[in-house]
This record gives sequence, C-alpha cells and structure tokens, in this order.
Amino acid sequence: MSIPDLPITNPHYGTGVYRRRIRLMPGEGHVFAELEDNNHGFRLGIEHDDLFITGITGDALRTPLSTCPGALVRLQRLVGADVHSDAKELSRRADPASNCTHWLDLCILAINHIPRGAVDRQYDVAVTDEHYGVSELSVHCNDKAVHRWYASGLALTGPEPLAGRTLFRGFSSWARDCFSGDALEAALVLQRGNFVAQARRFADALGEANEPVRKHQNGNVCYSYSAEIVEQALHRPHSVRDFTETPELLLKFV
Repeated sequence: MSIPDLPITNPHYGTGVYRRRIRLMPGEGHVFAELEDNNHGFRLGIEHDDLFITGITGDALRTPLSTCPGALVRLQRLVGADVHSDAKELSRRADPASNCTHWLDLCILAINHIPRGAVDRQYDVAVTDEHYGVSELSVHCNDKAVHRWYASGLALTGPEPLAGRTLFRGFSSWARDCFSGDALEAALVLQRGNFVAQARRFADALGEANEPVRKHQNGNVCYSYSAEIVEQALHRPHSVRDFTETPELLLKFV
C-alpha cells in the first residue's frame, strides 16, 4: 500500500511543515554533529587521527522508542574506518538494518565531512504537508538552496526532469546518476527527511505512550525493530515536536 492510500488521522495535516536541521562542526581530531526534527534528536562526537576513526560517542536526546539509545553500540562498527570512505562503504560496514537509521545517517555525514577541513556545515530540510495532493521538499546548505522538489507520497512530480522518480527504494541509485559531490549528499539528506515527514499524516504514528512496540511488518528494519530488541521496546511519551512555525528552535532540544 502506498502512503497516499493510507488514512490521514492527523486533523492538522495539510497545514504544517516537517523540518529537520543537521549541523556538522569539525575541530582538531574530531567532528561534533547534531540532528533534530519533528521525531528525533541526536548528537554525536567522532574522533579521528586524520586517517582513521578512533572513537564514537553520542547522546539520544529525543527518540520515539525506549530502546533507540542502545543503538550507539552498533555505531562502534565504524571505529577503524578510513576517514576517506564514501557513504556506501560506511553503510556496508555498519549494516544499516541493525542500526538506528537516523543516528547512522548522521554518523556517515560527520565522517564524510572530515576531509573538508575546518568548515561548519548546516542542512535545513523542509517538507510541506500535501496540499491538493502535492508537497514541496527543499534542502538548504549553509542557508543556500540546493534542491527544491515536488512530490506526491513517495514519488516526485517535479521539477520535470525528475518527475516520476521514486523517493523510496531505488532512490540512491538514480540520485547517484543525476547528482554528485555536495549536490548528491544534499539530495540524500532531503530524501531521508521526506521519509520521516510522512509521519505527520498520523495523529499517533507509532503507538500510545509506554505501550509495547509491535513487530514491524517488514521485519528487521532498524535497531529497535530487530528481533532481539523489539520485545523490549516501549513507545516514548511526548516524543513529537511541531516546528512548522518555529524553525529557530531546531537543535535547541527543548
């Protein structure tokens, strides 16, 4: 079933904006990274010796499930990785299905930022609720617009060269054919944000506070839904924020 076919239970859907902000801040021998959106808040510290990753620390500040913070142990698979590894290499090494998707994405972005040197980078993603069947997706890097797309559910409707392209499985393949370098990274950031943005359709996207988590219909899709962890997981209360009118609060973690 495609997302547009699912019932919309959020009475405010159609009037809001999903927002995600990512900040990468390099220093001598380390990168500090933060991510916050409507559903998540994470921090990471990546240590390196200019050749290899030597340490990874992190804080799960706001998560939908009680077990999500435990995913930090899975990120340790990236200790020892070459700082010049590309995103695909790092993803294979980490095994995405056994990691927290969002924490792993942030970790890979931080590692890929190391070779750029001592320059901060901030991504701002905005995805409007669908209006007359279409939503607007945009990503800015350091306040400069990189991509502006239009979509219906998980398929692009514009701009014209991209119309009909998927925003779900298969996205990475076609994106790598169309973009490279910073434009490719920004496209991947935007696609990830759009996927999470679909949770705005539902009044209660996951479950009631402190309710045990049901197994995901597609099996092991991330750390908290893995077979050995999901039985311990509870839905966290008050984990969702709405930044429609308050983008300035992103990365304040309030």
